[in-house]
Amino acid sequence: MSDGDPDRLPEGPSPEAAAVELCSAASLRDLELGTVLRVIARFAATDLGAQRILATAPSTSTQDLERRRAEYLEVAAALDREGALVPSWGEPLAPFLGALRPPLAALAGPDLIRIARALETLATATARLGASDGYPCWAELLAERLGGELEVPGELARAIRAVLDAEGEVRADASPALVRLTQQARSRRDALARRFERYIELNRDQLGEETVSQRDGRSSVLLPAGNRGRLPGLVHGRSGTGRSFYFEPLELVEDNNEVQAAVAAVDDEIARLLGDLEARVREYRALIESAVVLLAELDWCQAVVRFAGCTRAALPDLSPGPLRIVGGRHPLIDPALADARAAALGSAGNRGPVIALDLDFEDDRVLVVTGPNAGGK
Repeated sequence: MSDGDPDRLPEGPSPEAAAVELCSAASLRDLELGTVLRVIARFAATDLGAQRILATAPSTSTQDLERRRAEYLEVAAALDREGALVPSWGEPLAPFLGALRPPLAALAGPDLIRIARALETLATATARLGASDGYPCWAELLAERLGGELEVPGELARAIRAVLDAEGEVRADASPALVRLTQQARSRRDALARRFERYIELNRDQLGEETVSQRDGRSSVLLPAGNRGRLPGLVHGRSGTGRSFYFEPLELVEDNNEVQAAVAAVDDEIARLLGDLEARVREYRALIESAVVLLAELDWCQAVVRFAGCTRAALPDLSPGPLRIVGGRHPLIDPALADARAAALGSAGNRGPVIALDLDFEDDRVLVVTGPNAGGK
């Protein structure tokens, strides 16, 4: 099999269209290749990996088939030794990949965390496949796609994680400046709160409540409408009931200004940190896109390995000579795939035993008729 173009999915070319020169579209429909691929796609860990499976088409290129065979065997060996190369993804990668392409939109914290996660996965896979003599095909592919920047995915992921937490929020310790500015803002808020407490204690008979409220980012107290003008200060609008005003005492205006300035400084530092990360993403946009596409290819190969493990399938020998099938079962009746069929097609189909067939094709054209006898064939 050869891979299709993942960027054209999910509306991309059908296997029938991609293989028109090798086999008629009618034959591929009769063989139910598209349906089989939908079942195999259930073994993918990501949406992009599933899309690549759905775009798979028959190939007559011996070189292409040998290359894919070698990549498959290397991934199978890696899975057997150390487990999954691509973990299950809880969110689609296709929209994320599209967002990286020009014009690059502004990236929020959660977007950057998704990028970090993808890069971390690729960095782990690169360390396993690219740094071992046991995986020459994937080592060559990784070097080809990432050039001389094999370490960049891991470095960029670490830079993102150093600034953002798991939810995409800027970490409190993202930079020494942010730590210092946050402490200053907290100190000024605390000082302002103490001054408001003293003010409320001194003017309790004039105020409607003893609580401090926030109005347009400024601390204020509630002043009954009937007491307006009795205390010097600024009015910032009426309360929900209309019976009180949000009131900022004149003697605390400068303290409020200092708090707002401190908060603005924190916001500026957060914006700078996010801006720096976004600039790095822009710088390595092409590399990140290649990383995500590589994840899809790894996932595609990994899914096929899992499919083979579920069905006890084996790669065909590509040597010349008559075609021989040993223990052949059609995936759409194999009971081992019942759950995958139910998830992909809405119906599990056969769960009973299947009699495998051994077939030798000596002639160029052979017709095989098999299956239960339902009134004659």
